[in-house]
Amino acid sequence: MLFKSYKEAIKQYELAIEKYHGTNTEKGDYYYHLGEAFFKDNQKEKGKETILKGLKQIEDYADEVDPFLVHVWSSGCHIYLAKLLKEDNPQEAKESFDKAKAIIDSDDKLIIRKRQIKELAKDFEQ
Repeated sequence: MLFKSYKEAIKQYELAIEKYHGTNTEKGDYYYHLGEAFFKDNQKEKGKETILKGLKQIEDYADEVDPFLVHVWSSGCHIYLAKLLKEDNPQEAKESFDKAKAIIDSDDKLIIRKRQIKELAKDFEQ
């Protein structure tokens, strides 16, 4: 991802998902990063679907891990969706931004996410 080699990133994320043996919740986090790679590889619909699959997995298995991690990962999904959808679907991007903000505002421990959402808010100011 750092080198913008999205096809290689997709392969690596898919391999990581296949080989990973930890919690289903954390695997959801992997899916949302895979979705970002698809999206940036111009497979936007597949990217969005994969991010939402990751979010659902995080939510469905939330009881496996500390709530803080669930908040980090689920807010991250919504932040990525807000960023990725902003150009093509501003309405849906704003909805994802609002969901991320609500999660972040609900947990005082999300210090880094609070800074991220503050920066992202600049893109959604009218």
